[in-house]
Parts: sequence; C-alpha cells; structure tokens
Amino acid sequence: MYSFLDEDTATIVELTQQVAEWEQEVETESIAMSLHHQQLPRLADHGMVEIEYGEKEDTVQATAAYEQVQELVAQVSAVEEEGGEASSPREFFDGDEAASGYGEEITAGSNRESGGGR
Repeated sequence: MYSFLDEDTATIVELTQQVAEWEQEVETESIAMSLHHQQLPRLADHGMVEIEYGEKEDTVQATAAYEQVQELVAQVSAVEEEGGEASSPREFFDGDEAASGYGEEITAGSNRESGGGR
C-alpha cells in the first residue's frame, strides 16, 4: 500500500522490488509469489486495487477506494520511517472521531468473508 502513496500505478515487478528492499531477509521469488497469488488479489477483492494481467507485465492500479485509506497509510508510513510503532491504527488519529472509521468497512468485510465478525 505504501507504494501507491507516490504513484497510483505500478507493475508487479516494481512492487516486488520495493518489498524486497524493505524485507531484505525474504527471497524475491517468495515475495513475487505472495504478491501475485495472495496479497494483490486480496486487495483487489476489497476494491483497493485493480490488477491488469498483460502478456509482458502485470500492472496494478490503486482505485478510488484506496483514497479513503491513503491518509492512514501515509501516517503509518511516516511513523515507521521514524522508527516508531503504534499498537492500533487509531493511535495515528489522536481520537479524531471522523477518522476513526477508516478501514472498518474493509475489516468488517474481511471478517465476514472469513466467517468472523463483530
């Protein structure tokens, strides 16, 4: 998700390279497989990205739904760059009631799909 803070489109190869820079202890092939078969399809299922499979390369584009969580992603990224941690995404909003619902639709949808719920 961090990759889409600067650009709204990337190839799976570019995303793999970016993740490999962050996760230096994980093999690039493993990252590519995880992105292709698990992570990106999951984001697509939740409407965060659209994946276009091409003959030469596959392209991933952030959708309008991503814009709803983009501020949260940017704040989490900034905290990680500073070496900080938070136990909950809500800590980033300092009690901002308007922002406290960010991602709940996605989480609730994910819980329903997996048989969980609130």
